[in-house]
Amino acid sequence: MKILLVELEAHFPQSSHLKTELNAIFKKELSLHHSILRIPHEFFNLQKQKWDAERIIGFLHEKFQKTQEGKFMVLALFPYDLYADSLNFVYGLGERGGNYAVISYFRLSEHFYGRNADEKLFSGRILKEAMHEIGHMAGIEHCRNKKCVMAFSPNIIFVDRKKAEFCGRCKLFL
Repeated sequence: MKILLVELEAHFPQSSHLKTELNAIFKKELSLHHSILRIPHEFFNLQKQKWDAERIIGFLHEKFQKTQEGKFMVLALFPYDLYADSLNFVYGLGERGGNYAVISYFRLSEHFYGRNADEKLFSGRILKEAMHEIGHMAGIEHCRNKKCVMAFSPNIIFVDRKKAEFCGRCKLFL
């Protein structure tokens, strides 16, 4: 299975580091889509002041379904705030058992919380969310183990509490 990292709207400076980390964890063929894809402006919800994650996944279907052969996953990196369905915001959204996911790194940065930048913390958060969404694409549901990367994260405290690893039960699904 090939995992394609895609940059949406802006270059993600840590993309090669993330690619290296994910490759070491999943032992999959990873490639980075270097051209930056622009998301249609109608996917932005003026009332919520956020982008619709589900519509972005639909957009990824259109862009990549015909260009990729064989088994693949698309993990898109997005710099702006996302929401999905009834959730006010999401760090990411992945199709359970599907091929497409999007991660917003907007709320993963310390700047969002009015704090000084912490690159190590930020990189760890991105890695956890990438692993989480890849887990969903692999068919894994949210885990009750709060330390497992597949635990649901309603806020940044929960992201920081989890480890960048799958618990024994979730590993079985991979």
